[in-house]
Amino acid sequence: MEEMIFKPKKISYFVMKLIPEFIFTLVIIIFYTIFLFTSSNFENNNFVNILLSVSIYVYIVLIVIFALSCFWIYFCYKKEEYILKQNKIIYHYGNIFSDNSVELNIDKITEVTMILPFVEHLIFKTGKIQIKTAGSMASKTIFSNLIEVKEVYEKIQEIMRTNGFHLRKDKLVQEAKP
Repeated sequence: MEEMIFKPKKISYFVMKLIPEFIFTLVIIIFYTIFLFTSSNFENNNFVNILLSVSIYVYIVLIVIFALSCFWIYFCYKKEEYILKQNKIIYHYGNIFSDNSVELNIDKITEVTMILPFVEHLIFKTGKIQIKTAGSMASKTIFSNLIEVKEVYEKIQEIMRTNGFHLRKDKLVQEAKP
């Protein structure tokens, strides 16, 4: 089997990472604007004048922080890559200042889970794959924002079968989490 390289879907990756940043920035702008309008109804004193003169700078700072977040996520996207090999799975990720890599041997995998988040899958047709390994409580590797998530999931299972795993599919009726 040849090496297969996957990257997250760009628009899905950016939107899903920027939604919390956008909501946080929007909430701060709304609260600050409400505060300015309510304080301008009081007497015309120095405090209100200072607030109004500083307000444009607050908005500029918030927009700059949001732009820097976009820049940060862009670099994270450029470094995110998933590689499937015959006997291992490699996950490259990082940010502006660092590069990281996780290598998982196929024989250490205990569970592979495909997750199709409702909104993300409905809008972008993307999903996630979580891989748990022996000796770890949490998911070691998460492939996120994959376009062909079902094909990648099947490919991982095929690699596991060729490495001696005996996989059988039990029908999962429902999984609930509190």
